[in-house]
Amino acid sequence: MPVFVIFSMHNFIGLFVDLARMYTLVSRIQDGLGELKSLLENHIYTQGLAAIEKCGESALNVSIIVPY
Repeated sequence: MPVFVIFSMHNFIGLFVDLARMYTLVSRIQDGLGELKSLLENHIYTQGLAAIEKCGESALNVSIIVPY
């Protein structure tokens, strides 16, 4: 198995464990899961916008060389 796949799986498992721990802690609070859901949705949304913005900036900065 390539190293990057193992590294990616390790990161995924770590993220899954972190989310499971957050769920366990927040589920004890009234409306905690709803608040956690809202926070995660907002985070994912803003990260997505930032990624799209970065791609757009990269696309605008590309120099195209046209052969004669």
